Amino acid sequence: MDLPPALNCPLLYSTSAPSSVAASGFAVSTSFARLAISDFAFAAITTGSREQATIAAKDIAARGFRTIKLKVGGGPMSEDADRIHAIVTAAPGLSLILDGNCGVRSVADALAILAAAARAGATVVLFEQPLAKDDRNGQRALVERSPVPIAAEPEAARVNA
Repeated sequence: MDLPPALNCPLLYSTSAPSSVAASGFAVSTSFARLAISDFAFAAITTGSREQATIAAKDIAARGFRTIKLKVGGGPMSEDADRIHAIVTAAPGLSLILDGNCGVRSVADALAILAAAARAGATVVLFEQPLAKDDRNGQRALVERSPVPIAAEPEAARVNA
């Protein structure tokens, strides 16, 4: 596939990450291990309007990607919900990785974003680092309550941090 640099961004997660997270006392979703590497060949949509998300999602789908990584958090949740709905409408059948980039303010907000994605008909395969790295209680609560696997940055798994 010949991709412009902005869309050429494959993602591979370290296989040691789940054991590091488990060592810090977090529950690890067994479904994380069942995700195929091919599920993580994706193109990203960072920020922008609903209209920009629609255009990007159509382009990404036309290029043959099966998964879109979408930045969420850090702004109004209604904007995240609108962009998710636009992406699902523009590129039905594609999976989403939601990347909070530590910008989601609370467990309740993270679950609200996931609920909005479900209402839009999105297939979310992973929610990456929704909460602040040092919010261990929140991350633990989110892992326990989330309907999708939660990924954390390696720094979040440090026992002595």
